[in-house]
Amino acid sequence: MYGTVATARVVNSLSSKVTQIGIGIVRTSPIGLISGYMFGYLLADLLILIKIRSELHLFNNISLKKMWGLAVRYKRFPIFSMWSQLANMISLQLTPFMLVYFFSSTVVGYYSMANQLLVLPLTLIGDATSQVFFQKASEVNNITGNFKNILTDVHRRLISIGIFPMIIFMIIGEELFSFFLGSNWYTAGIYAKILAPWIFLRFIYAPISSAFNILEKQNVALGFNFVFVISIFGVLYIGGTYGDPIIALTLLSATAVLLWGAADLYILRMSDVQCIEEIKNVMEYLIIALVISLPLIVVKYLSLSVYVIFIVAFAVTFAYYLVVMYKDITLRDQLYGILKTIKNKL
Repeated sequence: MYGTVATARVVNSLSSKVTQIGIGIVRTSPIGLISGYMFGYLLADLLILIKIRSELHLFNNISLKKMWGLAVRYKRFPIFSMWSQLANMISLQLTPFMLVYFFSSTVVGYYSMANQLLVLPLTLIGDATSQVFFQKASEVNNITGNFKNILTDVHRRLISIGIFPMIIFMIIGEELFSFFLGSNWYTAGIYAKILAPWIFLRFIYAPISSAFNILEKQNVALGFNFVFVISIFGVLYIGGTYGDPIIALTLLSATAVLLWGAADLYILRMSDVQCIEEIKNVMEYLIIALVISLPLIVVKYLSLSVYVIFIVAFAVTFAYYLVVMYKDITLRDQLYGILKTIKNKL
């Protein structure tokens, strides 16, 4: 029921943000942030409960004996995955704590806004992809013992979809934040430019990281996440001693690109995917993205009106995804199917 899960995620995201903003307009308080966060999950949970009422009979097949057998069979999940997830969350949440320690809450605010606006749209795509990939890859692996074809398709599609937004943010990050959030957020746009390559690697890595669970390599995932925590702490400490948040975030982004890139290549290798072919695929789409974005680079360099910059940005984005659709027949057919379904419903 992927449609239900996707709808619940959208409801969660929209309702939490609307509630937080609404309470914030009335009164600025942490209570608004917390209550909005809880309200979003409450609505999402209620939606899922309503949708699965017809499937409640499945619980009749559950028994303590089966539960115990599965607990023993998949004991590596709680033994390794719990600590791996903890390390992963620490690695992602460590940055604001260290930024506020070395710099100020203002710097943390700029970082958080840049990170949130970069992550949010990609997370919607990445989370949905992750769920489908885990189910399909597990099924194929159980039948054939290999899921490299599915992994290759998903990996290449994530690259083609995610690489152009990264380029856009790296070119006009300051203009985007200043225009939509106000001139006070200009610095957040600079931070977004620095963080964009890291967010792009996270976008590719996160959905396919479930391969560790499929192949029961949870101990390896724990090792990677532990290295992530130590490395992020180290580079932020070094950057903090220089007293410049730009240096700290640049070191962070560069280190994260290397670490997440290495983890991504490891997943490809252990799944029998040709890493060199995937690197070539990244370079191919990177070159396409850079060539198509040249007009945007030119208008940015000429310091033209922000409206001209945004018109050109929209045009080159449209052109890039036309190329993606042309190259990816499966994606094009899926989009046509969705549009046809919407048309029929209207």
